[in-house]
Amino acid sequence: GDEGKDADHTGFMVKILDGDAAEQKRAAQIDLKEAARAKSTMPDDPCLWGISLRQLQHFRAAVYAAGGFRNKDGSFRDLNMYDLCTEFIKPYTAGSGVSLAVLYNKKMPRRGRLANVFVSHSWGESFLSFVSYLESGVGGQTPLTLDDVAWICTFSVCQNQTPEQIAAAISSPMDSPFAQVLAKVDEVAVTFNESVSLYSRVWCVYEAFLALEWGKLVRALGLPPRWGDVTTAVRDLPEEEWDRVIHQFCGRFPINVREAQASLESDRKNIMEELAGEEDQVNERVNCLRMWALTDIVNGQFQEMRTFKV
Repeated sequence: GDEGKDADHTGFMVKILDGDAAEQKRAAQIDLKEAARAKSTMPDDPCLWGISLRQLQHFRAAVYAAGGFRNKDGSFRDLNMYDLCTEFIKPYTAGSGVSLAVLYNKKMPRRGRLANVFVSHSWGESFLSFVSYLESGVGGQTPLTLDDVAWICTFSVCQNQTPEQIAAAISSPMDSPFAQVLAKVDEVAVTFNESVSLYSRVWCVYEAFLALEWGKLVRALGLPPRWGDVTTAVRDLPEEEWDRVIHQFCGRFPINVREAQASLESDRKNIMEELAGEEDQVNERVNCLRMWALTDIVNGQFQEMRTFKV
């Protein structure tokens, strides 16, 4: 409706859609189907496969205008990244020869837009929540700015490649577009979500490992699974006890990268071979990232409150 749509995250209200008129107006600003008619090629440098926050907001509006967030009975539909790719990204970019990010930016002087932030995320998460976390963060988290250009695999990689082409591009993880971009960007934004444990996915583990190994500035965004357990535990405690509760929570539910999975078994095998002997160090580091996210959520939202509703 005209009032927009919020997501209620038990103590947080996150704006995920603007009003109908605003989204329709934004969607009309760019005709992606028209842009896709002129075939092009991907820039050789994967760092040029970036997409801006404004462009993500436009794509959200384009999906909205196409009815993508409504079921046949009119009820709200929360697309995950798999659905989004199959139903919108692939059709919009079919025949163009490029990814969605490059489709938006192919008229730039270098046929793409240089990314300065690498975004690590899970395909099983809600697209709307994902964009809202990039826009505003949660609690004390630091969101992206309108000047940031993000490298996000769902949008940056050409999704209409054949499985063989994709497999060849990532067969050596250290030579993959992911690692090439991570080596050059200034910053990494890790986006947690409530639906899927980010570090149950081996590529997310590998991205976090490289980001911390290479000394990148890392910001944590979004809501990790079971985050509500932490906020419930701290609600009646003094502020000086909050960090202890967060540490205890992460200790009770540790992340074990040895259990991480991938859509392709070859990906999992190749990445785990590169991490061989360092699994415990990687576990410690990815657990720290989750701890940072939880700390920002609790401190940012409840620093001036001693009790709150759950």
